[in-house]
Amino acid sequence: ALPSEATGIIQLDANVRVLDVNWVGVGFLDGEVAFTNSSSQAWVQINNNGSSIILREYGTTILDTVSSGYTWNQFGYNDVSLIVDTDTRAVEVIVNGTSIITSTLSADPTISSTGFQFHGPVDFDTDINSRVRLDSISVSQIPEASSFGLLTGIVALMYMLRRRIRR
Repeated sequence: ALPSEATGIIQLDANVRVLDVNWVGVGFLDGEVAFTNSSSQAWVQINNNGSSIILREYGTTILDTVSSGYTWNQFGYNDVSLIVDTDTRAVEVIVNGTSIITSTLSADPTISSTGFQFHGPVDFDTDINSRVRLDSISVSQIPEASSFGLLTGIVALMYMLRRRIRR
């Protein structure tokens, strides 16, 4: 779970390997529930072997589907990023460095956690490790331009004051 309700621009980065499962999902939730539940806010559904990528919101509502225009390593790991701006409702999906979907959520998202989910068929005793792997997942809050400008100004002011004191 995130420390509190996340606002602003939030980015989820996942490094996943998907082999012979129906789908894998990564995304943002309001609570700790399944993506197919209405508490899911925005999530990326990666279909079998990366054959198509679906951006969904609030459970199973489809915002966009893409099946070409991106590279997918069928037998290796792939970088998948989901970026949500809670202020403007803008959402973007990036796969292996290529922006493939930009859309807008239909309502203001409430983001309190992230998740990873897959949908079988998988025999947990023998082949879970060979079919679905999540190498890493991270969430970051991207500072808004005004915040970045303020921080830059403070650092510059401190530098100038330090130079003046040394004279």
